[in-house]
Amino acid sequence: MKKAFLLLLALSMVGFSLSAQGGYKGKKGKKSDTQGYYAFSLGPSLPLGDYGGDDIFSAKTGGAKTGLHINIANFGYKLMPNIGVAALVTVGANKFDAELLGSDDDDAYWVYGALMVGPLLSFDAGDQISVDFRPVAGLTYVAAPEINEGKNNSTVLVKSDQATGFGFDVGASLRYHATSSLDLGLNLDYFSTKPSFSDSYKESEVTVSVFGITAGLAFRF
Repeated sequence: MKKAFLLLLALSMVGFSLSAQGGYKGKKGKKSDTQGYYAFSLGPSLPLGDYGGDDIFSAKTGGAKTGLHINIANFGYKLMPNIGVAALVTVGANKFDAELLGSDDDDAYWVYGALMVGPLLSFDAGDQISVDFRPVAGLTYVAAPEINEGKNNSTVLVKSDQATGFGFDVGASLRYHATSSLDLGLNLDYFSTKPSFSDSYKESEVTVSVFGITAGLAFRF
């Protein structure tokens, strides 16, 4: 988790530095002279802390492996030159290490999703680069894995469960303005939520925390 925050902080500092060096004044005609953007990106979901732990005797252990993180809708709109609002719709999945329970089930996954809003800090460096920082929070959904005795056996060792709750995402984006309306983007996200399961995982204290590294496209308006 510490490394994830350091990477996000580093990207934010680059944004401040580029903004200062670029001397962007918001003049009309610049490629970066837009108020909003919509971005889509995907990449690896790296489990952090106990979520990726392998101590089966701990209620905090998630046994999650590297998976997929998708920012379905990363939306930002500047109300002032560098300050605005952000919204994020994100989903992801991490495979569960069923071997921890003595199973060879290879279809057990943690699945998560979120709808979040928060402030946006956006800095332009001349015409070509923008750096965004967006701490957002909101509703989350988590589906815990169902673990079978084996991939060819229907005996259920642990039944799946679902939960909604509250979580947050601290994200930073680097956007390169390829055209007057299209960006190429690189995003770093630290996502975390602690689901409260009602059934089979009711004794679980797993905090779903991941570091997402995604790349994709952004459309400016």
